[in-house]
Amino acid sequence: MWRDLWNLTTAGLASAASEVGRPVKEMGGTARDAARAGAPHALAVTDTIDAFRQSPPLPTKPVARRTDPTTTAPVPAQARPLPLPVSGTFTTPARGSLRADAVLRAPEDGVPVMFVEVDNHTEPAAVVARKVENYRRFFQRTVKDHQGVDVPFWSTRWDDSSRAGYPPLALVFAKNVSPDTAMNRMKSIHDLSTPCWQGRWHSGSSYDRASSDGYRDYARTIPVLATTLTRLQQHGPHGPVWWRFGHPAPDTLGHPAPDTLGQPTFESLEQALDNPDDYSPYHAREERRRLEHHRRNAGARRRKRPSAGRRRPRGRARPATAKSGRTTAGSPGPPAVTAATAPAPEGASRRTPPPGPPRRRKAGKRPGGTASSAS
Repeated sequence: MWRDLWNLTTAGLASAASEVGRPVKEMGGTARDAARAGAPHALAVTDTIDAFRQSPPLPTKPVARRTDPTTTAPVPAQARPLPLPVSGTFTTPARGSLRADAVLRAPEDGVPVMFVEVDNHTEPAAVVARKVENYRRFFQRTVKDHQGVDVPFWSTRWDDSSRAGYPPLALVFAKNVSPDTAMNRMKSIHDLSTPCWQGRWHSGSSYDRASSDGYRDYARTIPVLATTLTRLQQHGPHGPVWWRFGHPAPDTLGHPAPDTLGQPTFESLEQALDNPDDYSPYHAREERRRLEHHRRNAGARRRKRPSAGRRRPRGRARPATAKSGRTTAGSPGPPAVTAATAPAPEGASRRTPPPGPPRRRKAGKRPGGTASSAS
């Protein structure tokens, strides 16, 4: 089957370079690269970019687009097939560097810097998984900035996002195959590229030793998002088209069962880029465990505290009471009543004797003994 391939002249290359803001030497000279890789791949990349941007139909072709207006939004993204050098520069990449099919960027529409790889099922799944590894090598590369600080090399060309980890990689499967065949290929690449997208697991709790709760650290991982060109054309990049490697996988690519049946479905771009098992949700659960731990400890301390007796209110004098003696044998009793201290009969006058000299306490005598009568 013959296909038409079009070349640009020198003036056409210069005009195209000025439009996209690239040097002329990066524009290429002929379509031999497209012919070598196969024209279907170049067409699939073009269709993928158009599906991301969801451009309206041309006036000369008033054909209704089969898209979902509730989930489709125009994305004025910048698509640039650029080399990704693991060493060297963007203009002179070293051998072994890969070339992204497209790099999309539309932060005003919720699309971060996203690298796109279009797959036509022409390469084994291991080759595609090796490309994912090369993307990670490119993202791990660092250079010195003007202050001598190491910064990611990719951030010198594209703006860094606030999310953790590297920029997302979108795998778009363009070949028209059955849903089961496409999903099996996705799962094969998923299994072969696990170290590139799976975060490091940290488990344990500071307040519950028996807890197996934990979180994943996605600081040096690639969010790999997979979809088909058909779904992308139908729903757009913000629709339910993505399977994030590491999230529950849908069973088919046709019509997955609703969530009420317990079967995972495809996610929107915002849901796919979310990390529900990273540190933020874990920190919230750990904070609840901390509050519960302190609540239990406070209750235990209140139960162990000894009960205090009734305290006398401040400012109230202690009532004067006579000391009661014990009546057991060998113990002192109440003070004896003597003639000097005996009450006088009613109507009789009582003479109080003059006070005598103070008595000295004999050594060894216990205080509180019975007073002797005066002689």
